[in-house]
Amino acid sequence: MTGALGTDAATWAGIAFLSLLSGAIFLAWFFCFSGRSTGLVYALVAAQAAFIGQVLGCMLVLGWLGILRPIPLAAVNALVTAGICLLGVRPRWQAVREQNRTHLSRLRKVRIPVWVALLGALMLVVIARNVFWGWFLPPYMRDDVAYHLSIMGNILQSGAIRFFPSPAERISYFPINSELFQGWQVIFLGSDKLADLAFLPTILAGGLALYGLCRRFGFSRRASVAGWAVFAFTPLVFLQQVGSYNDAWMAAVFLCGVYLALAPVPPGDAAGTGRTAVLAGICAGVILGTKFSGVLSSLAVLALMVHGLIRLPRFAEDGGRITPIRRRAGPLLMSAAVFGLCAAAYGGWPLLRNAVYAGNPLAPVEVKIGSQVIWPGKAEDAFLAIGSEDLIRDTENSWDLAYQIWFERSRMIFDWNNGGTGPIWLFLGLPGAALWLWAALRRRDGAALLVGILCLGILIFTPAQWRPRYVLPLMLLCGLGGALLYESLGAWPRRILSGMLALAAAFVVAAALRPAPLEPDKAATLVFLSDDAARSAAGAHPNNELYGWVDARTSGAPAVIAYGRWVDAYPLFGSDLRNTVLSFLADDAEEWDRLLRENDVDLAVVASGSSEEEWMKSAGEYREVFRYETWIVYARQ
Repeated sequence: MTGALGTDAATWAGIAFLSLLSGAIFLAWFFCFSGRSTGLVYALVAAQAAFIGQVLGCMLVLGWLGILRPIPLAAVNALVTAGICLLGVRPRWQAVREQNRTHLSRLRKVRIPVWVALLGALMLVVIARNVFWGWFLPPYMRDDVAYHLSIMGNILQSGAIRFFPSPAERISYFPINSELFQGWQVIFLGSDKLADLAFLPTILAGGLALYGLCRRFGFSRRASVAGWAVFAFTPLVFLQQVGSYNDAWMAAVFLCGVYLALAPVPPGDAAGTGRTAVLAGICAGVILGTKFSGVLSSLAVLALMVHGLIRLPRFAEDGGRITPIRRRAGPLLMSAAVFGLCAAAYGGWPLLRNAVYAGNPLAPVEVKIGSQVIWPGKAEDAFLAIGSEDLIRDTENSWDLAYQIWFERSRMIFDWNNGGTGPIWLFLGLPGAALWLWAALRRRDGAALLVGILCLGILIFTPAQWRPRYVLPLMLLCGLGGALLYESLGAWPRRILSGMLALAAAFVVAAALRPAPLEPDKAATLVFLSDDAARSAAGAHPNNELYGWVDARTSGAPAVIAYGRWVDAYPLFGSDLRNTVLSFLADDAEEWDRLLRENDVDLAVVASGSSEEEWMKSAGEYREVFRYETWIVYARQ
């Protein structure tokens, strides 16, 4: 029975349980960290990193064991959270209360300039916009339904993390961390209603981490807000607060990892050093298990942690002298080992899976040095996104491609795939990055120079770096540089720049309020004329006639569905993941027919001209029941 806002009572109960459990986990970690001599920003960022670590850690372990189901997942997380409360919070409860009173007292004394208040209000508009679309719209973006959510659906349906054969190589071989984290929003609801809102809190925490990094490098609060705005009001970043595109989520985890890696630790505080290594290692592993190109960002977090351990006075003796290097080597190696173990635990499984099943840890991408192929696979240009072909054809060489895409006016805001940089990056982030590098060289500031070198390394060595969303970790350099540029100006230029920030943020927010690229009439129908049962990826898909037919056919009788190449798998699951969706890597018609029978397949969705279409013609038990353009549905008779 449909309830408030088109959502039934069972889904509301699932939302309430998810909210309570997630809130309990986050608060337990927040109290654990806020009870120490750390700032409010550190407690919030560390709590979000630990929240991700706990949730993903539990899901990974249960998935490896093949028991990733709601009850075991809730029970394990409840036990871990209870342990944190008993061992980490209860013994320090008095310190927790005093520290949080101090935080509140300081917050009350902060004077907020008008332009900062305007940016805060605009960010609330962004959050409200994303919550609204995330609540009322089903998953509809291209990569969401093609493979991101198909990976999630495979894991949740099977209750296991394993190799899933598919003609869509991204489903079989891509990393799984962001998809698994989206599964946290689905597993207790029994529907994908909140799947697209999974990344929003982490992206907000990433912005907070960038603000904290600006403060850690000595900038004023106002300058730090300017640095935060470079990241927060980049259209790519706030548009990816909703959906399955994980670039902004990965960039936010990277910012959290860098912030935590550079956390100050009192001299001789071994527990603090270990805490830094664990939290930074979790962030690095989550990044590595989100995108294979994230290995560069993971190494950057490690480099900054090691630099911080060497240069910051963490191993200073009581007299203020720096401990000799021979006595620092042990703690350094121990911290690096802890970091490596955490990174491997959270990011190593996709590499191991691909090495076993494809002989290439980074499958399906070809890895080569110069002309020497190290691991065979598909070339980079085989993974072009929609619209990339036109971009490549219209540019004369790779240099033109590298800079034109970042400054193309028509793509600065509206293109969430190949563009979406926005004006703030252009007038504050980019000049600030150049100023940061120049100032670091002039002052011989090792930490600042290392940040610049690492960010430029990520930009240079990331494949297809001309697509801005692939190198969003560059926002670390742009944000810090933006804060430096703001701090370097006089009083009146600062006022002018503050006004420009507010106006530019208002412009990009207003320009991106509607959920492009979904058609307005389809969005209106899904929001105002539908309930949750009708708000499915099948209805929002460009080929909704095909997927809508399958959705209607299986609404009262869940089915086992097989699909072939050139078919988007996720809309076949149904919004409640009721259908079992499979694919087989068969070599011939005989093997395909055998697999259909062994798995009791009810429906097969294939594309015209594919091998699967030819094989279905000889599958005696199946008859064509529906055809739409180049897609055909066969049903078992």
